[in-house]
Amino acid sequence: MRCLILLFAMLALMSCRSNKKSSEFKLDKVEKNMSMNDVLKVTGEPTHRQDMGSATDEHGDTTHIIIWHYGNNESVTFINSQVNDVDTDLKSTQEQLQHIMDSAKAVSDQQR
Repeated sequence: MRCLILLFAMLALMSCRSNKKSSEFKLDKVEKNMSMNDVLKVTGEPTHRQDMGSATDEHGDTTHIIIWHYGNNESVTFINSQVNDVDTDLKSTQEQLQHIMDSAKAVSDQQR
């Protein structure tokens, strides 16, 4: 259950923040809900593709997450083949996520 809460917190953080500064890979031109083909037309091939897998909820709805990495510090996250997030500063995002995880662990440790 804690893992699910953390996952939702991370996804909420990613979708709420506006992290679209200038990008050497033209990620500032990528918009939410664009298809993978549309992104390829704008950005070209990613440096690395990461398939995070699929999960099916209790209603039978499946969510498939894929992350395309550009260089060392930029990414596009797709949910069910549509853009969900563009991050042009992964290092900053990782620091924020680490803070969330550390905070959740501290709360969990206090409850024991």
